[in-house]
Amino acid sequence: MAQHSSPKQSSNAALILTVLVVAIVAFAGGYLVGGQNSKLTEAPEMAAVGASSALVQGKGAIMGVKSNIKDSPMIPVGNSYVLGNPNAPITVVEFSDFQCPYCQRGANTIKQLVDKYPNDVRVVFKHNPLPFHKEAPDASVAAMAAGQQGKFWEMHDLLFDNFKKFKGADMKALTTGYAKQLGLDTAKFQSDYDNPQFRQVVKDDLALGSKLGVRGTPNFLINGERLVGAQPLNKFEEVVKKQLAEIRSMGGDKSNVYAAMVKKNFKKVEPPKPRGPKPTVVNMVPVNAVDNIKGNTKDPLITIIEFSDFQCPYCQRGHNTTNEVMKQYGKNARLVFKNLPLPFHKEAPAAHKAAMAAGKQGKFWEMNDLLFANFKKFKGADMDALLEGYAKELGLNMAKFKKDYASKAIDDQLKADMALASKVGARGTPNFFINGVQLVGAQPKAKFDELIKKQMEIAKKIKGQKKLSGDALYAEVVAYNKKNAPAAPARPAAPNPTVDTKLLTVDG
Repeated sequence: MAQHSSPKQSSNAALILTVLVVAIVAFAGGYLVGGQNSKLTEAPEMAAVGASSALVQGKGAIMGVKSNIKDSPMIPVGNSYVLGNPNAPITVVEFSDFQCPYCQRGANTIKQLVDKYPNDVRVVFKHNPLPFHKEAPDASVAAMAAGQQGKFWEMHDLLFDNFKKFKGADMKALTTGYAKQLGLDTAKFQSDYDNPQFRQVVKDDLALGSKLGVRGTPNFLINGERLVGAQPLNKFEEVVKKQLAEIRSMGGDKSNVYAAMVKKNFKKVEPPKPRGPKPTVVNMVPVNAVDNIKGNTKDPLITIIEFSDFQCPYCQRGHNTTNEVMKQYGKNARLVFKNLPLPFHKEAPAAHKAAMAAGKQGKFWEMNDLLFANFKKFKGADMDALLEGYAKELGLNMAKFKKDYASKAIDDQLKADMALASKVGARGTPNFFINGVQLVGAQPKAKFDELIKKQMEIAKKIKGQKKLSGDALYAEVVAYNKKNAPAAPARPAAPNPTVDTKLLTVDG
């Protein structure tokens, strides 16, 4: 018996048919995009590696969505992931490294920029893992594997939030945990993680960065205009506002704005010229009665001056190395600590005052060890409460500790050390002077061994010849080193400098 449909049923049937037709078309479009991506040959205006459909997947991630803005052959958006409005007039190409602390800062600033200019700015992510960040390429691969399930930017954020856990980690296992946290299909994530095409993407981005003169991270090209380093938001805004005003004044079709602006703004950076050996810097760094010293304090052959910052991760490395050095050379060497809190480590001065206050009760070096062991807890902490806790842990007289911690004498000592650092050329931390010879950075113990053994022979010879000891011997050895320091090699004359040194950035 024939059945007749009601008008409502007919309407529903029509709607279902329409949806099916749209789905088929969308599937076909998705297949075409996916097929192109499988070969990594997606059209330049299609932004995002791994696009598997013509949908926007993941908050802010433009995946397979066509842009009206034509690409630039000089700085191509290509297949890279894009955050923000796909048709924005301002394109920020970001070369970044997931294991770089400065890149984390840069990523946070970029988010603020997109939030503040949602219609005007799009950000293109390019992978630029630095050679000394061994786990960074794996992190890039993990981000792209998450992108296969529409969560590139969510994984991007998680990776930057956890970059300190990377060193020495099984990155596939670690990032699979993050994938699970994001609600991804972990079996698919692991399969995508092993896809060699993503390794090739990283290589291609590195090659592009090298071609464009990207020599450190983070590195930004804003419609071709270069901005280097973890700059504050206002620096980005200066460029964005200037370019927006210029773009608004342009007449006609705006679809070519990116290519045109890149052509106008991009300037090549000449490759750096090979550097000759650095001159040996020798300075007399006085040892004062208020200094905290360990090792041979009466008649040392070696005096190691350490300018350090309790909130600096590289200083922690240096601290560990000098502990090893003093175990080996403590009978013949003294280690003298000088305070040099860096201006961007806001909690560091309090830590230095606490160490000096502990020193008034004979526990400077114990407090020194505690501070370096816990420096990651400092940022944003109630430092007074935190430091008092460490003082109690060391069994200090708390009334005396609090009095010394707040004293003018300790504040004056801190300022004196910082002024001395500037005077002798200690412009960063850690910074060491071994019998006056400067050794900069968190150097391996082998570098200390090499310099100390050489200085031991010099000091023994002068001690035998001139019958000197203590500070008198130290002053004489420094004078000898200054007199006999190798001169800097002569540099060939050049008519004009060809390298903008402001662009030579290196991440720690």
